[in-house]
Amino acid sequence: MKLRNISHEYLDGSRKRTVLKNVDVTVEPGELIAIMGPSGAGKTTLLRIAGLLEVPTSGTVLIDDLDCSTLTPNQRADLRRDRLGFVFQNYNLIETLTIAENVALPLEISGIKRATAREQALAELDELGLLPIADQFPPEVSGGEQQRAAIARAFIGTRSVLLADEPTGALDTATSDSVMRLIRNKVDTGASGLFVTHEPRLAAFADRTLRLKDGEIQ
Repeated sequence: MKLRNISHEYLDGSRKRTVLKNVDVTVEPGELIAIMGPSGAGKTTLLRIAGLLEVPTSGTVLIDDLDCSTLTPNQRADLRRDRLGFVFQNYNLIETLTIAENVALPLEISGIKRATAREQALAELDELGLLPIADQFPPEVSGGEQQRAAIARAFIGTRSVLLADEPTGALDTATSDSVMRLIRNKVDTGASGLFVTHEPRLAAFADRTLRLKDGEIQ
């Protein structure tokens, strides 16, 4: 994944606010990069742009050498669904679906038959030690188990990019380390990984750390 000369601004009332200024980041396959910086530095905005959730004011996002600025909104949505895995601090699991159904959902949306999607979801959950809770609902399991389920959902299928925004913010130290090891192991299989954190201890799982301040890489 490559972010080329990314700048982003928006209107705050009548005043134009610049969030990112000419940011360049390349994340190689098998590489995990941590993004750190003070609140308001632009970390989450950069991650959302990398994940095609926002369009930058200027600059280009390349995923698997595909220039995403040339894509229609529907094409961007398809690429986001099929090639990008997201891990959010608040899990973003659907409470009315079981853990297995949550993990299988991206495959079903892609057109894979439900039985096949469930089989792959169970295999992913088994790898993360979550098979015993596959048929429970998110409110019935712990926060750590919900976050690992969210990671299973992010991993499933042919994802080449893994993005995480404060993925361990609500977890205790031991569970946080477990979650980061899962992300690290997935990246080691060939995915490109980018995550936001405030904690130097968690940034140590990355191959390198980039620091954002006032929208620029220091």
